[in-house]
Amino acid sequence: MEIEDSVPFAEDLDTLLKSHIFKRSLVLWFYYRKHQTQKEIAEITGISFSTISDITAKWKREGSVENQKGQGNRSKISQFTQDIIISEQKKDRKKPVTKIHRELVEKQYDISYKQTLGVINRNFNSVYAPYKLSLTSKNKQGRVKWLSDHSHWR
Repeated sequence: MEIEDSVPFAEDLDTLLKSHIFKRSLVLWFYYRKHQTQKEIAEITGISFSTISDITAKWKREGSVENQKGQGNRSKISQFTQDIIISEQKKDRKKPVTKIHRELVEKQYDISYKQTLGVINRNFNSVYAPYKLSLTSKNKQGRVKWLSDHSHWR
């Protein structure tokens, strides 16, 4: 729908027409009050056919044209909380992320596992802490024996 510039409040009407809620309401008005098909509504309004069918399906499913509030992303982590995560990982590099996250949740921090994992990924080369196996004297002797037995291989 085109609005001529000579119309008073043309800018206000233009922003209203671009509003998602207005478009949805307009589609539903044409569909239920004027009993027009989705194809006819698409020709009149210039809104794509698939968008019109999505709007009518949403109305049938939810009974509303408003955007539903979802969980969305969690709020940003404060620098203080990030510092706590980093210090916990530095204290014990073998400590798994799940344990760090569980401890933070017990201390009433509002943080998800993915946020905890993200902080550790950004600040350390590896999430999984390197570990070193300690060899017993028996294993050390076995290692030397294996080397001497196989030293003649190609």
